Amino acid sequence: MNTPIVLLVDDDDDLRDALATALELAGLRPLAVADAEQAIAVLARENVDLVISDIRMPGIDGRQLLQRVVASDPDLPVILMTGHGDIEEAVAALRQGAYDFLAKPFATDRLIETAGRAAEKRQLVMENRRLRSAAAARLEQQPLPLIGNSPAVQRLAHIVGQLAGTQVDVLIEGEWGVGKQALAQMLAQRDAGRKDAAHLFDCEALPEHLIESILFGSAVPGVGRRAPAQGGVLAAAQGRTLLLAGVDALPLALQSRLLHSLAHRELGGGEFAAAAPLRIVSTTTANLPDRVAAGSFRADLYFRLAPVRLTVPPLRERADDIPTLFMHLLETAARHYQRPVPDLSDAMLMRLTNHDWPGNLRELQNYAEQAILNLDRAEQALSNVSDSPLPQRVARFEAEAIRAALRMEGGRVSACCAKLGLPRKTLYDKLARYGIKPEEYRG
Repeated sequence: MNTPIVLLVDDDDDLRDALATALELAGLRPLAVADAEQAIAVLARENVDLVISDIRMPGIDGRQLLQRVVASDPDLPVILMTGHGDIEEAVAALRQGAYDFLAKPFATDRLIETAGRAAEKRQLVMENRRLRSAAAARLEQQPLPLIGNSPAVQRLAHIVGQLAGTQVDVLIEGEWGVGKQALAQMLAQRDAGRKDAAHLFDCEALPEHLIESILFGSAVPGVGRRAPAQGGVLAAAQGRTLLLAGVDALPLALQSRLLHSLAHRELGGGEFAAAAPLRIVSTTTANLPDRVAAGSFRADLYFRLAPVRLTVPPLRERADDIPTLFMHLLETAARHYQRPVPDLSDAMLMRLTNHDWPGNLRELQNYAEQAILNLDRAEQALSNVSDSPLPQRVARFEAEAIRAALRMEGGRVSACCAKLGLPRKTLYDKLARYGIKPEEYRG
């Protein structure tokens, strides 16, 4: 995260300079001014994360400044500094929206600790705002696999944009749950401009003896020999996009027939002969070149189906996109269950960042729905459960906690020591033990 900006307001020049130095040494960026009028001008031009103000000041005092801040941005934390005689006034300010107050004289460590907590809260609020804004600005036709700004997703979105309207056949590869079918449906919609533009056939959902009759069209299975023939899925997809989901599950014998049909661009037979679909989009979780090498998938069919190959990256390879995706899924689940959308807590952001998400978008969707229905249970359900020995689990938790603190503090070791409650030497020992480099979390 960016270095928190602290607006420090005090008319005592010596105290103001001393506090500004302490804040800067703690890794914060102080903007020090002598009165509330200057503070108001700073707030108009700077994105401040925290205001620290004396109560007793000439002109506009600290409580009046608090009222202006709360009126313009109630989520901006304000810490008031007060003398012992003004404790009652400070308590009243808490009821008006102040984050905390410090009674003079106070220890510098107390100021740093309170400011750190307030700045952390502010940055979490701003992260929630950013994610909600990104979700609101998202194009409605953008499918889940293309939501995000990671390089892999941007490259994929660029290629998908180039494919629109070309009618070239496409093979979409990727792990289970990454959104291959959603991407295929989007390709079809962009080609035809309507939601029913794709005709789906799931190659894995049917027993082998039914695939041929349903895909190519034949006598209806289970009916007498004289039952009339019926057109298959291929014929029904004429003029549309045919989506072959799990194409790697097709038996070899049917691979040959499909290849023949596609080569001659004629589907079905007799009175059910029809032109081929405009485009065939196939999806697979398997590595088809490996299947070709093993002899379980025809090389000529592979090259027929894959003039263009798209690979949808798993979530672990696009970690920066996960909070934005999660916010979209939260909003979707909230509309479905008619519940309010919760703010992302610090614990939830850590979970989103640290979990590997082996189930990809489907697992993330489950988490979003659980969060809408029962937030505490959702977070508990997603905690790392392991059969490894207890010392290994403790070490893994410790390493993840250190990484999370470094990420939140921008790699600043001193701030991480304060957050984790560790002496500097102990933290450095643990960094060396787990091979964690603070510089990787800076900038």
